[in-house]
Amino acid sequence: MPFLNLSFAKKKIIVNKTKFWSILALVAVVLFFDIWWLVVWALNRKRWSSITVLNVLLSLPILVLVIWLVSKTLHWLEDRLDARMDSYQHNWEVAELGNSGEDIVYVELQKLLNPDHNKIYRNVKLPGMTADLDMVSVGTKGITIFEIKNYDNSRIVYTSKDNFYKSREGKLVIINPDLRSVMSWRAKQLEKYLAEKGADNISIRKAIIYLNTNSVELKEYGGNPNNVYIAKGLEGLRQYITNSRIDQKFTPDFCNKVCVVLNNAENKKY
Repeated sequence: MPFLNLSFAKKKIIVNKTKFWSILALVAVVLFFDIWWLVVWALNRKRWSSITVLNVLLSLPILVLVIWLVSKTLHWLEDRLDARMDSYQHNWEVAELGNSGEDIVYVELQKLLNPDHNKIYRNVKLPGMTADLDMVSVGTKGITIFEIKNYDNSRIVYTSKDNFYKSREGKLVIINPDLRSVMSWRAKQLEKYLAEKGADNISIRKAIIYLNTNSVELKEYGGNPNNVYIAKGLEGLRQYITNSRIDQKFTPDFCNKVCVVLNNAENKKY
């Protein structure tokens, strides 16, 4: 939609113009019906003389009261509309960042993984899972699921046991559940799904990619029990792919078997 592609300032201009003209239009409608009521009231009695100054003066307080009530209602709605629109705009911008981050990682993986021996799937949705897997690679180095984070200014701090969100005041607020545990659970769900389709005894690798290197910090980090790799930027992704060992089980025939399962699941392949 064109509106969603506009700059923040242009969006604000359109929103405020809409509010302004909406209020004027509402007042005009109230005035019109007030005058219409006076005319009809007089015509029904066939007494034009009844539209006196007194009638007009009596109708004015009603009109003022209506306008005041409408104004208060609009202010009440405006406060809630602004909050709702800010929330929608924030969520849209976050989604845009996430989508562009996936595009960047996909292009990089194409460079790092030989396309003749590897396939990359995006937004893999498994039965029973509400969220999808951002990216799954299948090839000679086995299966790896990737979670891509493209935060603009957030700061996530990982230790060997916990993960935290660092507030603007520098305070560490624990995040629950830990994304590494979530990744481990997702990997198990994929392993279970593949086993049901005949591709069993697979150990799936897991990696979280933070494209903005300033958005993540590893503090006294000595690994974690979920064995989830955390990459800082594209350089971290390159190191991870380069240092990953070949999985002897993933012969070309076995890779094809796994890909057939994913293809039959109607996952979108790129």
